[in-house]
Amino acid sequence: DPNNLIPGQRICIPVQQPPVCQGFFYTIQPGDTIFELAARFGTTVAAIIAANPGIDPNNLIPGQRICIPVQPPPMGRRCIVMAPTDLAPNADGVLFLDYTDNVVLGTASNVPDPMEFNQEVYKLWLREANTNNWVVTTMNRSPQDVWVGRLVPAQTLTVFNAAVISAEQTANTERPVGSRVLTAVIPQTTTT
Repeated sequence: DPNNLIPGQRICIPVQQPPVCQGFFYTIQPGDTIFELAARFGTTVAAIIAANPGIDPNNLIPGQRICIPVQPPPMGRRCIVMAPTDLAPNADGVLFLDYTDNVVLGTASNVPDPMEFNQEVYKLWLREANTNNWVVTTMNRSPQDVWVGRLVPAQTLTVFNAAVISAEQTANTERPVGSRVLTAVIPQTTTT
């Protein structure tokens, strides 16, 4: 009963959780203004004020941390740097995902010749999140010793959650079983 509290009684006082910052935190510096911060970081004064309830936009205090909201990037295109494995620690790889045209381009450089793994070619694989099925393309070696593969899957790119570049036998089209030299997680996105 809120009207009949007893001294020493333990009560619970709920506190509102702070909103999640949909951007990044910035520490106020002397001379900063909301207007200047909005212009510098490509957002609006209204968005900064909305992301920081209780802030006095006319009295920013140096050392104060505020949220600078940013818009998510458009869905159209994304690049993902692939991670090298222990089998090819100096390997470099990039995935270019074009969600509009539903195309993936994968590149791999600084990788050993696939024959060093007793394999014939490099392949680019994408894994479907819900089924763990793989789609694949055989990569081609450029004169600059960069392996390039282009994949146009029947499925929309949003269903994939992982990519692998591995040395394989040419005939293998089921799943990556050869030596993996580069891997990547494909973040799940929405097509809004």
